[in-house]
Amino acid sequence: MKKPLFKYLILSILSIVIAEIFKKVIHFDNSLCNSLSEQLTSKQIENFIGFQKKWHWIYYMFIPVILLIKTLLIAALLYTGLTISDRDLKFYRLWDAVIKAEFIFLLVPVFKIIWFYFFQTSYSLKDIRNFYPLSALNITGYA
Repeated sequence: MKKPLFKYLILSILSIVIAEIFKKVIHFDNSLCNSLSEQLTSKQIENFIGFQKKWHWIYYMFIPVILLIKTLLIAALLYTGLTISDRDLKFYRLWDAVIKAEFIFLLVPVFKIIWFYFFQTSYSLKDIRNFYPLSALNITGYA
């Protein structure tokens, strides 16, 4: 049981670190301010950013919780399907496989960081939100 738990901890830590790197490298707060400036006053934007900075630790606390729920639910569904089809496999091995598969989703923010830092240095919040690496949306446009 130690092996999947260790991988889960590594996945959680990497997710938090990549999220923080993304926020710093992409200058997400500046993009957010530019986007909100069309709808809110500067005082409202300052209050919003201040509130976000005050409570940002909650976001980082929920990342491991959400990852745990997500991986356990997927493993439980796979385990249920295997049990129905009379296959014998331990739950922790399925959870281990699901956690390994979850590492691929860490590539998306890494690709976003690389793309917006090196290739597309002028961007808006809409560009960041709608960028999907290796997706046909990037070729055809997202309008």
